[in-house]
Amino acid sequence: VMTRKVPFIGTIAYVPAGPFARNSDELKSILSSLEAFLREHRPDIFAVKVEPRTVKDVIISDNYINASPIQPNATIILPVTKELSSLGKRARRYIRTGEREGIKVESVELSDKNIETMYALMSSANGGKGIPGLRQKSYYEKFWKTFQIVNQGVLYFAFDGGKPVAGVYVVKIGKTALYKDGGSLYGRRSKGATYLIHWRIMQDLADEGITVYDLWGSPPSDRLDD
Repeated sequence: VMTRKVPFIGTIAYVPAGPFARNSDELKSILSSLEAFLREHRPDIFAVKVEPRTVKDVIISDNYINASPIQPNATIILPVTKELSSLGKRARRYIRTGEREGIKVESVELSDKNIETMYALMSSANGGKGIPGLRQKSYYEKFWKTFQIVNQGVLYFAFDGGKPVAGVYVVKIGKTALYKDGGSLYGRRSKGATYLIHWRIMQDLADEGITVYDLWGSPPSDRLDD
């Protein structure tokens, strides 16, 4: 929980991407407990911003209002597998396409050159317009290095003819891996590179005993065609 003091008013609290709840009843129970705790122990906190990722658009009580999320909270949760047959038909087709095209996927050193390359791929994604809300390179460099130091972050590139055409930075926490950042070369030849890179990442995750791959920021399954 993050907190910030607001002059002359009190403290505001923020729960990024949480609290976790499996359904609306569980979320109501958690937030009721939170209200009781704040009344007794933290009366200085005048507001709490919550962003539960798994339960959306739930009005808990008159004390809560719906608000726009600070963190992108749409996602697809994939069970990590090494069985290609468990994936959808479209994904299988593009993974095989990438293999036929000779795309090679590797985890790479977080060198200055590779950081520069990854940032360029992020700036080129989205049809050449770049990742929406892209920050300065120094932000990503600090983030990536911080997680790499504790062996919880890995940078992957997909190569076409030796040239990086797609990149993914993965964060690993416990049994979950998070697709934190990604980018791809605008106008790339390969249609399968972006599918193949995630498939190869899942192979490595499976070998490490990680069971969940969170495609953070991807559209929810009921809006894939929107």
